[in-house]
This record gives sequence, structure tokens and C-alpha cells, in this order.
Amino acid sequence: MRGLKEQDAAFSILSCLIGLAQDKAYTEFREKFLARKNVVEKEHTDLLRLHSQAVRQLETRLANLLKAVEDGDYSAPIVAQLNMLDVDLTQARANRDAAAPKPITLPQDLPALYRGACR
Repeated sequence: MRGLKEQDAAFSILSCLIGLAQDKAYTEFREKFLARKNVVEKEHTDLLRLHSQAVRQLETRLANLLKAVEDGDYSAPIVAQLNMLDVDLTQARANRDAAAPKPITLPQDLPALYRGACR
């Protein structure tokens, strides 16, 4: 069978966790992890800002076309544009929602939790 055996993986993972059971090692790991997490969150924030900007632009175009219809400038091409914009706006909103990252948290007292679980 291809791949890593579960026993080998479990041993390897637990071996790494033993190091994190030390308060100093976990503190260093946590600081590095949180620094990297902040960088990733900034990248996601920038990406979400771009998605939000695209949604706002589509909403503005849609509002302008609806105003044209209300003002009596109704024509078949405007209706076609409205339908296309509605599809684009729905897709842009879905893309923005999909781009939102899921939160990742670390416990403050992982070494104590680990030591308690090993007893």
C-alpha cells in the first residue's frame, strides 16, 4: 500500500508535539505562527478589498441602469445589460464570500493541555 502508515505518522506528529510541550518552545512557535498568520491575514484583507471594490462597481453600474429605466430610457439593450450585470454581481458576491478566510486559533496553554492529555 502506498503512502505513510498511520502509526508512523502518529509517532512523527507526537514527537513534534513533545517539543511543543515545553513552555519556551511553544511560546517561540506561537510567536512565529502568529507573525505568519498576520502576513496571511493582510494578504486576505487586500484580496477581500479588491473583491469588495468589484462588487461596488457592479452595484453602481446596476443602479445607473435601473435609474435609466426609471427615467424612461428603457430599451431592450438596457434590459439585456441589466440581466448580465445581475449575473456578474451575483458571481462577484459569491467570489468575495468564498475568498473570506476561516479563523485559526491557538490555545494559550497548549503545553499544559498536552501534558494533561498524556497522563
